[in-house]
Amino acid sequence: MVAGVLGAVLGGFVGSALFGWEISVFSAATDLMALLGAAMVVFVVRAVPDPPPFE
Repeated sequence: MVAGVLGAVLGGFVGSALFGWEISVFSAATDLMALLGAAMVVFVVRAVPDPPPFE
């Protein structure tokens, strides 16, 4: 759930910065940017290795 919210924020920022899209309205483009942003956040989170366990 946190990845989805962070992804929506990231996607909105990217869409606004790159394409000049208005992010205050709901549309298919903003939904797609939120989905892509969430996918990017999940990709980055999974790419970071887990810390070693304590022994």
